[in-house]
Amino acid sequence: MTMLGAFRFVVFRNFVFVFSILVACSSGSSTANDALTGTGAINFTGGSMFTGGTALTGGQTLGGGTLATGGTNVASGGSGSSGGSDQPDASVGGGSSNTGDASVTADSGPTPTPVNEPPIVSGCGSSSFYEADEDPSVPGPWPVGVKTISVPVSTGGSITAEIWYPAKLGSETGKDKATYDLRDWLPTGAVMIPDSANKLAECDCYRDLPLDTDHGPYPAVVHIHGLGSFRIASASAMTAWASRGVVVVAADHPGDMLTDYLVNVGLGSLQGCSTSNVAGGDMKSEATDEINHLINTEGDFAFLSGVLDTTRLGLSGHSQGGGTVAGMGDTPNVLLIMTQAPLSGGTISPAGNVESMLQVTGMSDSVVGYSTNAYTNSTMSIKREIGITGGGHIDVTDLCSDTNADGQTAIEVANSYGVCGAAILSGLAQCGTDAAATAASPKIVDYATTAAVEETLLCRDRTAAFADITNKFPEIGEYLHTP
Repeated sequence: MTMLGAFRFVVFRNFVFVFSILVACSSGSSTANDALTGTGAINFTGGSMFTGGTALTGGQTLGGGTLATGGTNVASGGSGSSGGSDQPDASVGGGSSNTGDASVTADSGPTPTPVNEPPIVSGCGSSSFYEADEDPSVPGPWPVGVKTISVPVSTGGSITAEIWYPAKLGSETGKDKATYDLRDWLPTGAVMIPDSANKLAECDCYRDLPLDTDHGPYPAVVHIHGLGSFRIASASAMTAWASRGVVVVAADHPGDMLTDYLVNVGLGSLQGCSTSNVAGGDMKSEATDEINHLINTEGDFAFLSGVLDTTRLGLSGHSQGGGTVAGMGDTPNVLLIMTQAPLSGGTISPAGNVESMLQVTGMSDSVVGYSTNAYTNSTMSIKREIGITGGGHIDVTDLCSDTNADGQTAIEVANSYGVCGAAILSGLAQCGTDAAATAASPKIVDYATTAAVEETLLCRDRTAAFADITNKFPEIGEYLHTP
């Protein structure tokens, strides 16, 4: 071949290569994973749990070795906190101390090139976000990344937390969704629950995806679980918020989490179970530590450096956690407080700089009762109260609406296998009396809280979404709102 012929061949080959790339790009489709739709994507097996007479535990005992209690500290000796591995060993018995994968280094594989990237819209100030559907029940445009981290606390030691965040579009392709074995929250010495009765909780999120650093900055919300519960009890709401451009943190709180409740309050110690944590912790102090480390992007939060809007923060909590956040209105930069079946009524006081409050409670809640006092007494300019007809104390988490293959809730499974402390717990655990309300409650919470988060923290107009909420969910028996 002559030099001229070779030159023509190379030009032709390169043209074909470029043309192939263009064709591939034009025919692609978005691989972005839809975020959790608010049905409680975390598949817990069981029912709900409360801790002592009034504070709801929010947790459920699920399979055999541990049950998670609302976002409490899992790092307690003797009690395990799963959440770290995508597929924990299903044979984990009570007592394994499993803090999960605390690594926060995202997979640094090749950066995916988004296909059919959603339109960009302005948020608060100079922030920018992918445009999300105006219907809050529709998953947001971002795939959700998740990490299990360790957070130092001022009371000594550290607590285990989960952090959900907006990940790069398409980065979830080919990856498995994160799963949690709720048996990992059972105390040391607890009876083993077999795989056949267990059900892994699946999250519509993926471990250690690369953070989307091209948009934002992102506001953040810290959620606190109820007494006797665990950090992933309301994960469907957490992932719904993250899929729309919010960083979310929820921790296991020592002394108040499921593991410790079963031993200390449920008298599991009389059945040979043990934990290194005494009953009762300091949720407010620990949540404050989470906020401070988050704002300063210290330790395991360092991967968020440069992408957070620390001037726009939210707090959320269930039962005891709800009562806790209701008293944190004077926390700097907190603009939104959301409570679900809060202990002590849920009135936001002090109000601080809080601009908006939202409370959702089952109208058949026999643990904290249904009341509109929080709506009446809270002084912020935007406030909303939602009552769910027939809804119980734990219905507003993900824990009542999912069952195992035999149709049993987690608490039912724990009781049937004689898990230590479960008998007393079951006397306090309460799902709703209406099956339709039980199924709808997590969806209502996810819808309403997502709309409130977008309205206050992302500066998106969600007036139409709130106006349509009673049409969309006939299970809502009362909806109070200002304006």
